[in-house]
Amino acid sequence: PKSRLVLQEVLDTDLSNGTFPFSTHQVVKAAGHTVRAMRLSFVGELGWELHVPRESCVTVHRAVMESGAKFGIVNAGYRAIDSLSIEKGYRHWHADLRSDDTPLEAGLAFTCKLKSQIPFLGREALEKQKAEGLFKRLLC
Repeated sequence: PKSRLVLQEVLDTDLSNGTFPFSTHQVVKAAGHTVRAMRLSFVGELGWELHVPRESCVTVHRAVMESGAKFGIVNAGYRAIDSLSIEKGYRHWHADLRSDDTPLEAGLAFTCKLKSQIPFLGREALEKQKAEGLFKRLLC
């Protein structure tokens, strides 16, 4: 929840919603190193991913940890993302979804434009499935 405050001290760019909207990326400086910052979230909180060149990783990591120290930042295992995502109801391709799950079965109907007249691949199959009812549903 404090990612903007932590990263604002590390990155050389404005992290406000207007300047750095959700689902965008920018090439910026982090602790003096060029990185790609992506604003996104896999856990439902305000968040960024930093794509850092290998030779810059230690310096950038130390800067992030130093900035976050006053907020109690700690390292967490990568699998924490999965449990936090489940709590938020986010689906992950590698863990929750398979190629034979439809958006309706996965609880992702909102990603389709079924209430509009916009054509898309698979629309007819989803409309048929919706009319006939679901035989399976992902719950998490």
